[in-house]
Amino acid sequence: GWHTNTDPLQRIGEWVIEAIIRGDIVMSDPVADRFFSAAPAMVRGEAIGHIAWSFMHADVVDDEIRDRFASLWDERVALVRVHPEDCEELDKFFWFVRSGKFPMEWWLPRLKEAAELDLNLSTERYMIGKEIATAADHDPRGAFDALKVLLEGRNDADMPSYDLTRNAVPMVIARAITSGDDALAREATAYMNHLGEKGHLSLKAEVNEVIEGTIKQTDVDDDA
Repeated sequence: GWHTNTDPLQRIGEWVIEAIIRGDIVMSDPVADRFFSAAPAMVRGEAIGHIAWSFMHADVVDDEIRDRFASLWDERVALVRVHPEDCEELDKFFWFVRSGKFPMEWWLPRLKEAAELDLNLSTERYMIGKEIATAADHDPRGAFDALKVLLEGRNDADMPSYDLTRNAVPMVIARAITSGDDALAREATAYMNHLGEKGHLSLKAEVNEVIEGTIKQTDVDDDA
């Protein structure tokens, strides 16, 4: 009589994860061990993603709960490194990014690794282009590297690629070019040219607009 579209096994996984991150059980608990060893990777990924989704809708998440969830994620990534066939477990990492409860310094390198381990990493439906663009203000190298991996092999016409191209690419490349890191600036310029050759004909102008806008804003700040 429970009205839900959630797979029952996934729901069990959600209960397990909730109990772990609240400190009620540990990974060696028999039910937790059984779920993470026997449930299909896709189901495990959906359960993890749903908990991360719930963080987005919470006004406040206690640091201890967030940190346990972060540790759980790192444990699952470590498993996928050894068993790449389980990469679907990482598929919903975008919810960690979207939740707004994890610091950029934590999620940015993990986004890159998740995309490297899961070549079909999901970024659709709830886009993360703007989050990556914002991250470029603080870590231009990290944002640039993550963006390149996310765009690798994607169809330019699909929605994730469109979101990244529109909301992240110009900002990330501009921040890389003006980062003060000569090697990064060269890589970003070469990548901009590469994307231009692939058909992104207005990209150089968009990047220049970001750079010029940043320079003008700096002048205003200096005057103030």
